[in-house]
Amino acid sequence: MIERLAGTVVAKTEDGVVLDVGGVGYLLEVSGITLRDVPKVDEGVILFTHLQVREDALQLFGFSTEEERGLFRLFLGVSKIGPRLALAACSCRRPADLK
Repeated sequence: MIERLAGTVVAKTEDGVVLDVGGVGYLLEVSGITLRDVPKVDEGVILFTHLQVREDALQLFGFSTEEERGLFRLFLGVSKIGPRLALAACSCRRPADLK
């Protein structure tokens, strides 16, 4: 399990961040809340992660707080909620407000 990544922001997209960690670029899908928390390109950041392993893909999700990651994992435990929907739910409000 990849618990967290500390590195430099290389790029930001609508729904993700590329983080350079020791010369390796990791693409992390992030919530809207985390995307707002991530600093500008070429600045350092620490993101807590969740690795989703599927038969055809490895998806890495990033979160600015452990609380947000925990909420994401709670959503994943609900029947019929996958990572995309869980990420969308985490995008609407901060974890404390959602709880």
